[in-house]
Amino acid sequence: MTDATYGSGGQGRLAWDLLARTTRSRSPQWLLSEGGFGLPDDTRLIEVAFPIREVSLDSVHEKSVRHGHISTLHMWPARRPLAASRAVLLATLLRDPGSADARRKLLAEIAGHVVEVADSTGKTHEETEGGVLRWGRESDPRLEEFREEIRNAFDGRPPRVLDPFAGGGAIPLEAMRLGCEVVAADLNPVAWFILRCTLHYPRLVTERRQLPTFALNDPAFMT
Repeated sequence: MTDATYGSGGQGRLAWDLLARTTRSRSPQWLLSEGGFGLPDDTRLIEVAFPIREVSLDSVHEKSVRHGHISTLHMWPARRPLAASRAVLLATLLRDPGSADARRKLLAEIAGHVVEVADSTGKTHEETEGGVLRWGRESDPRLEEFREEIRNAFDGRPPRVLDPFAGGGAIPLEAMRLGCEVVAADLNPVAWFILRCTLHYPRLVTERRQLPTFALNDPAFMT
C-alpha cells in the first residue's frame, strides 16, 4: 500500500491533479506526513494519506474501457478518471481513523493493493487487487458500507457536493454513487448537455420505467 506519494511519470500526475483540486490549501510536504500534529477529530483521510499509486494504476486501466463508460457518451477534453474521482471523494468525505494501522486498513479497503499480473505472453504488469476503484467494482458491497460511513461523518445526513466546473461529469457522478446530494454546473453548453445526459436523464428513466429483462440479466449491459 502506498500512502500519499507522487507516484511516477504520467500515472502519478493523473491522480495528483484531482488531489490538488480537492484538498485544502496545504503543501505537498504536509500531505506526505503521517501525523504528529495533534490532528483534530474532523480531520479527513485525504489530509493525512492518499493511495496515489493504486489510484493511478486504476485510472490508467480505465482509459482502455470502451463499453459502459461515460467517456463513450461524448468527447470531453479534460475528463477526470472515475477511479480518481471516487478515491478523492472517499478520502475527502471519510474521517481519518487516527492511527497508522487503521489508516492503512482503510486505504486498502478503498484502493486495494498492487500485484504483478502476467498476460498470455508471459509479460507482467502491475494492477490492483481488491478495493472499490478499478473499473467493474462499482457495485462492490463495500460501497454501501462507505455510504453509511459518509453519512455518519456528516451527522447522519448525506453531504452536499458542489462542482461548479463539472465538465464531463466524473466528479458529480461519483459523488452521487456515494450517496451525496450533488449540484453540478458548467458554463459550456456542451458540458451542460453531457451533465444532463450523465446525471439527470438516467434517473428519470429508472424512476419511471424499469429496464427490460434482457438488460437486467446482462452483466455487461448493467456495468
